[in-house]
Amino acid sequence: MGNLLTEKATEYISYGLSVIPVKSDKSPAIIHWKPFQETKMTNGDIHKFFSKSFATGIGIVTGMVSGNLEVLDIDLKNDKTGTLGKELKQLIRDNLPDVFKKLVVIVTKNAGLHLYYRRELVKGNQKLAMNSEGEVLIETRGEGGYVVGPPSPGYKMNHNDYNKIPFLSEEECEELFAIVKSFDETVKTEEIDSCKIENHKNSPFDDYNAKVDVSELLMKHGWKMIGQHGNRIYFKRPGKEGNAVSANWHIEKRVFYNFSSSTIFEAGKGYSPVGVFTVLECGGDFTLASCKLVELGYGQQVNNEVVKLPPTPSLPISGFPEFVQVLINSCVEVYKTPRDYWAASVISAVGLAIGDKLELITRYQNIPILWVGIIGSVSSGKTEAQRTILQPFHNLDKKLYKEYKEEVKEYKRLSKLSEEQRLAEGVPFLVEPKRFQYLLNDYTPEALAKVHSINNRGLMIDRDELLGWLDDFNRYNKSGEQSFMLSSYNRVSKSINRKNSEDVVIPNPIISIIGGIQPELLFKLAKNDGSENGFLARFCFAYPDNAPKQKYSKRKLPDEIVANYEIFIVALTNLSQNEQLYLSNEAECTYEEWFNENVELINSESNEYVSGVYGKLDIIALRIAIVIKGMKKILENDFSNLITNEIMKTAIEITEYFRATALKVYRKIFGNDKKIPSKREVIEFLYYTEKKDKAEIARILGVSRQRVQNVLRN
Repeated sequence: MGNLLTEKATEYISYGLSVIPVKSDKSPAIIHWKPFQETKMTNGDIHKFFSKSFATGIGIVTGMVSGNLEVLDIDLKNDKTGTLGKELKQLIRDNLPDVFKKLVVIVTKNAGLHLYYRRELVKGNQKLAMNSEGEVLIETRGEGGYVVGPPSPGYKMNHNDYNKIPFLSEEECEELFAIVKSFDETVKTEEIDSCKIENHKNSPFDDYNAKVDVSELLMKHGWKMIGQHGNRIYFKRPGKEGNAVSANWHIEKRVFYNFSSSTIFEAGKGYSPVGVFTVLECGGDFTLASCKLVELGYGQQVNNEVVKLPPTPSLPISGFPEFVQVLINSCVEVYKTPRDYWAASVISAVGLAIGDKLELITRYQNIPILWVGIIGSVSSGKTEAQRTILQPFHNLDKKLYKEYKEEVKEYKRLSKLSEEQRLAEGVPFLVEPKRFQYLLNDYTPEALAKVHSINNRGLMIDRDELLGWLDDFNRYNKSGEQSFMLSSYNRVSKSINRKNSEDVVIPNPIISIIGGIQPELLFKLAKNDGSENGFLARFCFAYPDNAPKQKYSKRKLPDEIVANYEIFIVALTNLSQNEQLYLSNEAECTYEEWFNENVELINSESNEYVSGVYGKLDIIALRIAIVIKGMKKILENDFSNLITNEIMKTAIEITEYFRATALKVYRKIFGNDKKIPSKREVIEFLYYTEKKDKAEIARILGVSRQRVQNVLRN
């Protein structure tokens, strides 16, 4: 096998492909294969690496190094229907015959398919279609990836050869992807609570979506039914000759998926029955569609129904380094508690570990001071997440306290010696030991100031229940601690006046907060002007919709994950040099666009509390960006001083989650006394269900984009 592998590897390189040796389990047979994502092997490399006994196959590296190679990986082991491969090939052959003729097709050892082509713009690996259980059916292998190819055991050439890999235009790639995405069984599987139209028990949109099969409507408008495979009914567009398929209707998912660019439907998009009705019967006008459906008897009318909003999304973690995602997902799997609790606790912990050692310079100086509130009922698991994620700091504080006690003991011993005796021991003068700690639970303002004078890189108020902290906090209201906590959020130095002792001074405070609270007690956070002075608006709330108490489980987190997490946190606390960070040009453009959209929302918001919440989000986004940068610095060796566009987008995505939970908190505290106008119902349907962007909704309804934003934000 070794000679054959060497021979084929040399041949493939002559075709412009980069190759690596792989083992029988498809993993790289060399430890450091990433260099070959940028440069091809030499003849010496080939003989060195492919002649080893554990190299049983050849991996083809995708991306720029192989001439902008991209591969569609069709994994049939996750196909529950047993017909995916056959149907996909037939659809491509019928709808893109010229493309199909050019593709290089490899059959894999699991009877799957690899479709090879080159293109101008190659991205990283992308999931294009998944089955109903979320398992990948079809994905691309692009920049940074590889696939196994012949003569690896079980892999064989099916159509064309590696010396004939075609170059597809971006238009051809879009058409190909549109067909592929029609097999995605997760399209519209997210359950959206219906937003109720005023004077209707359920909207005509929801009623129509639940009752109607679009087959008859399509055929009324000239579409022809070609056949059915499993849950999919296939249609040919009007005017199309032969039996080439243009779209399908998924009976179970109730999604019409069009992949032809020659119809009035958008190619590569799924439509609900209402979407199909609106396009075919109302020229795309959803306002007209709602009127027509009411006339047709859809929707049950009642009086004065209150809005029911879509579910709160999960706190996004996909932009975190892989280890952090594994940590969070492992905690969720073991403890069976909401991901939001774990993700928010991790963000808080990493911010504490970074302290003032990473500082983002924009118009202002930013460090990751965050106030995190974890909302859940008793026994929902909120405290468990908080304690587990902060455990490395508890360990550090215990270690530091033990060292402090030893130093105190030694200090007392030395203080009893004469100056000559101390000099004889090499101690010219005494320094009183000081206790360094990260976490504070029960404290007085004087104690807080003392701890902060020793730990000036950053500390955290860590309370199982925020109300307990507030009760302590309020004891000192008359002395100015409340205003101090508010100003400390922006690192404003503070002097707390005392009648019978020296003033308490904390310069440039760095104080983060984390604690839990029950939903029914949220109103107490708004007391003492908490909803008006910005106190409540400073919190980032982890507030999942469902957090039931879980049954007992013997499972524990793997020791390796626990140990590696502690190493990660300690590495961050060991950052000793203050480093200044800056937004990359692209990241600054992204932040500027989002910032300005947020300003529009603030300026158009009549509710002072809501506008106050929005006013803090621009700071929170930058602070979360620092947290993500710190993660990548330690876990991905990212030593640049730039916040990338990828980091900024992730930070904004997380900030939008905190916007949603802040509004949920507001509704919980103050109630929801607004009725939904009919146009609002249309806007929310277009955005949440039909997945149209804000500009398109504004154009469809003839309203300003600002109006659309206001509806969706509030």
